[in-house]
Amino acid sequence: MRKHVKLDDSLRLQIIEEHLSGSSK
Repeated sequence: MRKHVKLDDSLRLQIIEEHLSGSSK
């Protein structure tokens, strides 16, 4: 279960990074 949470965190980070990249564009 802990691994699932870690994966969710990673996905959330990726989404935030993508959102930031889109905002910069």
